[in-house]
Formats: sequence, structure tokens, C-alpha cells
Amino acid sequence: TFALISRRSCYRAGTRLWDRGADSNGNVANFVETEQILAFPDVVYSLVQIRGSVPMVWSQYPNLSRLPNIALADESACQATLTKHFDNLFKHYGEVTVVSLTDNKGREKEMTTRYNNLGGKAEHVHYQYWDFHHECAKLHWENIDKLIALIQGKIDSIGYSVIKNGAVEQKQNGVVRTNCVDCLDRTNVVQSVIARKNLEKQLQNHGISSNEIDSTFRNLWTDNADALSIQYAGTPALKTDYTRTGKRSIQGTLADGKNAIVRYYVNTC
Repeated sequence: TFALISRRSCYRAGTRLWDRGADSNGNVANFVETEQILAFPDVVYSLVQIRGSVPMVWSQYPNLSRLPNIALADESACQATLTKHFDNLFKHYGEVTVVSLTDNKGREKEMTTRYNNLGGKAEHVHYQYWDFHHECAKLHWENIDKLIALIQGKIDSIGYSVIKNGAVEQKQNGVVRTNCVDCLDRTNVVQSVIARKNLEKQLQNHGISSNEIDSTFRNLWTDNADALSIQYAGTPALKTDYTRTGKRSIQGTLADGKNAIVRYYVNTC
């Protein structure tokens, strides 16, 4: 049995653009815990990943532009919420590996710079910034492997949980927290790649090639991405042609354009 379960936080609930960043208790918008489960008759494997809005105080309210500017609170307020957020995560999950995929230019640049600064100094956090759009420009999505290489050591040390014959044999040691701005599209692509790496190890223990469930894996992660995106943004996720097929295509880019227009209408009107 192969399953994917996403649990959305009931705190800081709300839709895209209207709810961003963190509240005074460190709860962030669009916070989702996703558990990938692979179950055999005698053993169950579980991998948990999390996503969530950049844990600082910021907003991006609709103003008729396609992508409104981001408004950041002062650094002390951002520092306070970020510290609370990561303290809460540490209590629940242990050490946190943060993968931030925001742009280092345009409207995202100021937030990226501050998050890199504050997140890079946070306790119990291994912080990895990677400019997704820059690195994957011109459909060079194979460059995601470069990101995975940067955090492979952390992925290995975090591992996953193993329950054998009803007893916990191994516990996941920490968690990867991935974010972009919406925590929907770029985030889902990277989370699915991390999940695939772990799944390959688990299947190898049973002499099974991951190619045997490749279609199931891709469709499940894509359908899950669409369900989360519809709830937060009003449309299916973007960039899912890569998740579903393993390749970025012109057709997928055109479909993203259509969904981006619908998102604009839903979020603004």
C-alpha cells in the first residue's frame, strides 16, 4: 500500500494573498504536514515533510495587480515570530532543515534577504537557500538535482520511521521544511523529489525497483498538490507537468498560464 496524507494546520487558516507569513504565536499560513506511507504486511515506512509560509510578519494584499508587492514588518517583529515558529517546530519534530526557494530579485528580494539572514542564524535549524526560478530557468529542471546534492547529508540523517511487526524500529530524526512564497508549486516539486529519494531506499530493502510504482508515485503527488492548491489558491497547482511526467513541457507552461489567470481572478475578485 502506498499512501500520501496531507494535514493542514487549523491555525493561521485562510486563502492565498489574504493570509501570509506568521502570527504573534509563530503559526504560519498554509502550514501543511505531508506524510508518505509505504506499507508491506510486516513493515510500514513513514516519511513526514512540512511546508509553510515564510515565518516572518508580512502581507501581500490584493490591489488589482497580478502579483501585489510584499510588505514586511520591521526586523524585530520578524525575528520574534521566526524564533517562536522554529522553537515550536523543534518541539514537535526535532532539528529542522529549511529549504527556501524564493526569488532573489524583484518583489521577493527583500523578504529573501531577510529570511536568509534571520533563518541562517536560527537555533536548531540548518538553512539552505536555493533560487528555484533562477536555477531552473529555460526549463532546466534537471538542476533540481543540484539542490538535492546540497542537502543530501541532511536527508540521510533525518531518515524515516520504520514500524516492523507493530513495533517502532526506527524513528525519523528531524524534518525538512520547504517553502517558496505560496508554498504550493515550487515547494511541491522539491518535496516530491525528496520523497522519491526516500522511497527508492525503502523499496530497495524489498528488492523492488521504484520504476514499478513510478506512475502511482507521480500521480499521487500531483493529485495531492492540486488538492492543496485548490483550497489555498482556488486552482490546481502549477508546474505539475514535471511532477506527473518528470519533464517540464511547453504544454505545461501554457496550462500554468491559464491557472495563473484564474488565480488572479479568484484571489482578487
